[in-house]
Amino acid sequence: KDQQISGDFLDSQLIRTSLSADEIIIHTYDVLESTNTTLGNMALEGAGEWTVVTANKQSAGRGRYKRIWHSGPGKGLYFSFLLRPSTPPRYFYLINLFTALQLADFLSEQLNLSGCRKKVDMKWPNDIYVEGKKLCGILLEGSLISNKIGSLIIGIGINVAHLEEDWPEELKANATSLKQICPSDWCREELLAGFMNLFYKKFYQQFPHKMDDIVQLYWEKVMNQHQEIRVRTAGKDVIGFFTGLTREGYMRLSVDGAEQVIATGELFPGLPQRDL
Repeated sequence: KDQQISGDFLDSQLIRTSLSADEIIIHTYDVLESTNTTLGNMALEGAGEWTVVTANKQSAGRGRYKRIWHSGPGKGLYFSFLLRPSTPPRYFYLINLFTALQLADFLSEQLNLSGCRKKVDMKWPNDIYVEGKKLCGILLEGSLISNKIGSLIIGIGINVAHLEEDWPEELKANATSLKQICPSDWCREELLAGFMNLFYKKFYQQFPHKMDDIVQLYWEKVMNQHQEIRVRTAGKDVIGFFTGLTREGYMRLSVDGAEQVIATGELFPGLPQRDL
């Protein structure tokens, strides 16, 4: 049973009445350790595709590399949804890039509608930035069945109503929210329903027939194209020029004139100081 406890919990009825597809089933909670963890358990029990779990607060929200995702009550939008795409594992990364594209486009539109024409950037592979500060992140977790993606959980955290004083000291310089970017009255329920409506529609337009378009669409909008960057992968830093993406969406990095392909890693635009 869905849990709704605190005074500022998400209004599940408002979300449901704003959805365009009956297949999207919303479960709202006041507090969860992690929406990805809860939905993962539901998936093991047979939850259907397009099941969505959202929480007013996460006590153990996480991002990539098991980092803590700051998930205070009533401030952010924390949700996960389930896909069962039955596609080969090599397409996992395309879904990752596709999700980042849809989220960036959706938030750009929402900011424009609120009168704030701000550029929404994507940092490879799936972080969303505005004016050099992180607005939201994406975490994909999947399982394989007979060498196909059996279930895929897409977790998204969007900073919505945070003000500067709401951030822990270590995040103030690097994090931002929709409220900080554009001081409107942001409705988390409408944001959730609006994004899911867009993603649902676009997903069936793109998969499986137009998957090859995703890399080009993503490359046109990603940050740091053809720039020298630092990437941390497999425990070490690699410096090179970000020259493109493979068909799978992996990074092409030119290192001393030779191409390296980076399947997973963390991009740092700033370069370390070099000895002169």
